[in-house]
Amino acid sequence: MGVNDDDLSARERDVMRELVTGNMRRMREARARRLQMGSGAAAVVLVAVVVIGVVLGASRGSEQVANPVKTVTSTPTPAPDVAPRPTEPPEPEPVGAVIPFGGDCGNAISIDRLTEWTGSQMRAVPARWAAPEVSVSGGLMCTWAVPNAYMWGYLEIFAFPLSLFDSQESAPPTSADCDAERCSAGAIVDDMWIAAKWTGALDGGEGAALRSIGASELTELFGVLGENAEAYPRPRQAEPTASWWSASGCERVETGVSSLTRRDDGNDRAEGLIDRPGRAVNLALAGVDGCTWTTPNGDDLVMTVVPGGGDFFDRIAQVEGAEELQVDGSDAAVLLANYFVWEFNGYDLVVRSGDNLLIVGNMPVELTEEMVAELIDVAAAALAALNAQLA
Repeated sequence: MGVNDDDLSARERDVMRELVTGNMRRMREARARRLQMGSGAAAVVLVAVVVIGVVLGASRGSEQVANPVKTVTSTPTPAPDVAPRPTEPPEPEPVGAVIPFGGDCGNAISIDRLTEWTGSQMRAVPARWAAPEVSVSGGLMCTWAVPNAYMWGYLEIFAFPLSLFDSQESAPPTSADCDAERCSAGAIVDDMWIAAKWTGALDGGEGAALRSIGASELTELFGVLGENAEAYPRPRQAEPTASWWSASGCERVETGVSSLTRRDDGNDRAEGLIDRPGRAVNLALAGVDGCTWTTPNGDDLVMTVVPGGGDFFDRIAQVEGAEELQVDGSDAAVLLANYFVWEFNGYDLVVRSGDNLLIVGNMPVELTEEMVAELIDVAAAALAALNAQLA
């Protein structure tokens, strides 16, 4: 049922108006309160977000900062336009000689095996000192003999790398050269050329009971040497360096030392060492040179120039009886008995200059002070000529 204002009295209309306006006022107040509560909630949420952000920023470590930092990008300064220095490759280490059988004659063949091979007890006959011209060439020389025998009943072995030949085909043939008293042969074993020489008993000598050694026996010996060689590195000559004298040293001495007269009689020590069988090994391929000279006093001197032989000087200087001498231009020098295995038959002067070695020999057993002085002068003059190329 509707309400009509005409049916109401004045008082009733005043009450109705109060009810309506009061309700409207209360509604406006309620709405204002709702708006105030909403603003407060939004403020609480905003504070919470700020607090959480600060906590997270602190948890990232001391390197992080809460306040934003302006980043400045710097432009790198260009490097000066300088050409790079070329890198020089390191110089290779010099390669020394590798001696057959580890440089030990006992490794080539044992005394027991030699005794079995010859049919008689054998002994080693060591040289006083190893020939440096042979060592720097990668070679080894060995001698064994029947006890108490002199210049008979002995075996010599020479082993060298095949690089001391112009080619493998230039190595001596393997056929043996034998007669009633001597037998010699050469054979290629791996990368070595080995020469062997057997000197038996002289006619009517004490060694008549010795086994007769011929070609088949030497072939058997080479077989034993080949088997034993497998346990050791293959031999090689030392590699030359810039500090070595060049080859053909005797020619330099001849040009620079006018007091000496060269004799070309074929008795050069560097070749004659390996004159069994034949002058097969060419030590000149290792830079070694040998020559014979006549001095103003008429003495004969045999000179051996050994580039790279300086490494062997200390061992030579320790030989019993070696006497130190002063030679101009040298680092050290000694006078000592030569390395002939059978007896003392003369002196050699061994001189070291840097990495090189000079041997002046063939001096007699009885040396005078004048002879020694002459020997020293010759060695000093030869050193000056040889070292001139290194200046």
